[in-house]
Amino acid sequence: IAGFRDGVLERARLAEQAAREQGAREQRQRAVEELINVFRNKATNLLGAVDTETSKMISTAQVLAGIAEKTSATAGGASNASGDASRNVELVAAATEELVASIGNIEGQVDQARTIIDKANHGARATNEKMAGLNEAATRIGQVIDLIQDIAEQTNLLALNATIEAARAGEAGRGFSVVASEVKTLASQTAKATDEIASQIAAIQGATGDAAAAINAITQTMEEVNSYAAAIGDAMTEQSKATAEISRNVSQAAARTEAAGENIKDVTSAAGDTNKSADHLASAANSTAARISELRQTVDDFLKRVSAA
Repeated sequence: IAGFRDGVLERARLAEQAAREQGAREQRQRAVEELINVFRNKATNLLGAVDTETSKMISTAQVLAGIAEKTSATAGGASNASGDASRNVELVAAATEELVASIGNIEGQVDQARTIIDKANHGARATNEKMAGLNEAATRIGQVIDLIQDIAEQTNLLALNATIEAARAGEAGRGFSVVASEVKTLASQTAKATDEIASQIAAIQGATGDAAAAINAITQTMEEVNSYAAAIGDAMTEQSKATAEISRNVSQAAARTEAAGENIKDVTSAAGDTNKSADHLASAANSTAARISELRQTVDDFLKRVSAA
């Protein structure tokens, strides 16, 4: 009986021990399953977040590639425009230099014209003064002619009186009458000659007056032309200054256009680098996405094996 009782007790102890071990195994299984669920949730969330960020990286890389492509195209257009602008600026600079040279030639010609006009003006004034002297001399000659005419008239009157007295003297005054007649004839001829000279002197005075008036008009015209030439010279000087300023501005524009072209080259290079970086980023993002997919599959397989165990 004692042996039977001990056997029963031993079986009971073993059954209890087996029950405790089964409960412990079930508890461990539940704990493992709970840990697996927690790990699965965390891994799923983490992999999902990484997947989302990877998708964002791919989208960002695509956007960067698009921006880089547009920037490169825009920079190419800007480079062409900058090249055209640079060539146009060079043409303007060359034209401006030619304009400056032309203005310089015009200024030189205007100065020469003013010099010639000044000489002509001085010559006209000198000629006018000579004509005035000639007119004055003609006036003095006219005064002498008037005096000669007075003398001729008086001589003619004296010859007439002498002829009358000779006639009264009869035969004795005949010789004196002949002389008086000749004197009268000479007086008449002198009067006619002085009249002719007076007419010529009057013509000379009229001609010298007309010439003086014409020379005065020429002098005034010369002065006006000289004034216009001076105004043209001043305008050319101002134009030369303005053109020089334009030339300086064109030179500055050329330098800035060249600098802009260099900047555009830098932008084009940077756009190319950005495009390459975007390609690298997209490649890395795609590779990361592939690795994440593999990692997700590995985690799922691992969890399935653990759960099956």
